[in-house]
Amino acid sequence: MYKNRLQEFTQKSAIPLPEYRTFNEGEAHAPRFRSTVLVDGVVYTSPHSFFHRRASEQDVAKIALEILSKKIESENEGVSFILKVRGIFYLLNKDFTFHASTLIIKCLML
Repeated sequence: MYKNRLQEFTQKSAIPLPEYRTFNEGEAHAPRFRSTVLVDGVVYTSPHSFFHRRASEQDVAKIALEILSKKIESENEGVSFILKVRGIFYLLNKDFTFHASTLIIKCLML
């Protein structure tokens, strides 16, 4: 579930797909898996270990998504409007002013 969401996020964001690494920190007869995931040059590590590899990878994907969501929210503070120009989306700030090269678009609230 979270691995799928993370993969969809990377594809939509045009960044490389996530790369998972899972390590067995337990014994052969009693494995304990911990995973890391590399997303856009950043490594996220699960603080938990699991009996199943899949659960470990889902956990680290969830952690990465939560951190990335918070990062996007903080970067987009003050963004009030999304404008699509020739297939490209632009985020407009609170005063609805957007500058691109010599192009200035003002959106006025009615």
